[in-house]
Amino acid sequence: MRRTHILGIIVVATTLIGTALFIKTKKISRLKKIDVSKSNLTEFPKYIFHNPYLEELYLSENQITTIPAKIANLKRLRVLDMSDNNIEHLPVEIGELSALEELELKNNQITRLPDQIGKLSKLSHLDVSSNRLSAFPHSFKDLTNLTGLHLDENRIEGFPPEILLFKKLDHLYLGGTFEHPITIEIPHEIIELKKLDHLGITDTTLKHLPKIITQIENLEYLDISNNNLRDLPNELAKLQKLYGLTLMGNQFGRTGDTDEWEGKIPEVTFELKNLAFLDLSFLQLHSLPKEISKLHNLKDLLLGGNLLTCLPYTFDELINLEQLDIEDNNFRSIPDVVAALPKLKELWVSHNIMHKRPSNLRESIEIKTGEIGPFEVLEEHLEE
Repeated sequence: MRRTHILGIIVVATTLIGTALFIKTKKISRLKKIDVSKSNLTEFPKYIFHNPYLEELYLSENQITTIPAKIANLKRLRVLDMSDNNIEHLPVEIGELSALEELELKNNQITRLPDQIGKLSKLSHLDVSSNRLSAFPHSFKDLTNLTGLHLDENRIEGFPPEILLFKKLDHLYLGGTFEHPITIEIPHEIIELKKLDHLGITDTTLKHLPKIITQIENLEYLDISNNNLRDLPNELAKLQKLYGLTLMGNQFGRTGDTDEWEGKIPEVTFELKNLAFLDLSFLQLHSLPKEISKLHNLKDLLLGGNLLTCLPYTFDELINLEQLDIEDNNFRSIPDVVAALPKLKELWVSHNIMHKRPSNLRESIEIKTGEIGPFEVLEEHLEE
């Protein structure tokens, strides 16, 4: 068994039986933090309830299915992370965690939240993404201290009106799943969320981006991936604080009901001069316009999953680019304009049709490759 016990923090990585034997010692009674993530647990460890001073509990990436009612004993708990488990419901006793500030429940099987969740008056961060939620309890509106709310990858149709009551909100993510996109209308009142700077609206049936989003003046990051968007409004150029934009998996350039089209990048994208992160993956791009060079502040550019064979001659003007993803395209070699990028550190290139390490790249550039697929041939030559 491997263990660490320093300054009231314990991190355990072992089997369930081995963990229980260790935790029974008196050393841990005043622990403030326990992390037993990735420990192959199938049930909530009983020993945890003997730690009344516990403030942070991490149980992510296990196979736990239920949270016991005794969770109410952890009165000082501020952080509870049970993401990536198999939890189907929350006990009503969750509402007794009056000190709770962060609740991580993403990637479980939760179908509903108990009405008692509204009693968590100090809760500032709630992540229930990637579950099976379709509605919220009446008390949901009482979570007025929320600053971060992740509801994406659920089955919630429409825009939950309670969200407009969360005036402290700065991070908001909504959406369905790739298999089950949701229908949603963004209310005009969203601009009253003055602190909102990160917004995600993903996996919906939207064909046009609501112009009201362009009036969220403090927006810094916008994720509108996997919708049915065919263009972006010119008013998006107003968002000059925007440093991150994800456009992945939309239908820019598609007309009518055709199943085949040549993707394009909305022209307004090149007016967002402060972008440092841009995701243009899976847009059916056959080429990249030379106007990409206008985005001088780009540090991360994702172009994976397209049909690119070359890059524009202006590409080497992206002098601040540090990470470039060109996976899953049709490149036969690394373009010289990539080799010329002075700050490039990482290059993702798997699933193209290259056969050896490009000779025109600096040795300091780390080439990232996948473990399977056509690019295995390249991996065999990386040491040559």
